[in-house]
Amino acid sequence: MKYKILQLIVVTAMMICLFMPMFDIDGVEVTGFSGMFSRDILLFGNIIIIFIVLLTTIHFVYAIANLFMRNENQNYQNIMNGIVSLNSVFGLLLVTFTGLILGWLAIVFIALMIISSLIRYKFLT
Repeated sequence: MKYKILQLIVVTAMMICLFMPMFDIDGVEVTGFSGMFSRDILLFGNIIIIFIVLLTTIHFVYAIANLFMRNENQNYQNIMNGIVSLNSVFGLLLVTFTGLILGWLAIVFIALMIISSLIRYKFLT
């Protein structure tokens, strides 16, 4: 149970990071959510950000629901492992393609993604 709560705290911190300025484009700060449709970020960067926001939101909702589940279905575990893995891959792509405009908060977000993956694979499966 303590790892489920720790996972919820980490994913909540990830969601909070999405509302804060993650990108610095020529002095203009762009949040994670506004980065989905920003004209300053290249199209491929926008697509990556859309997938990261979508997968993080699904992970957040699942982490809340997981607190109230007594026993977790194996299908749910496999789906969540896939979502966490995809989120990590898109985090790697985010650093690769938007690395020059990432702010310090985006680096914290990536670190939280790694911590979330570690908790998921080491303690919750």
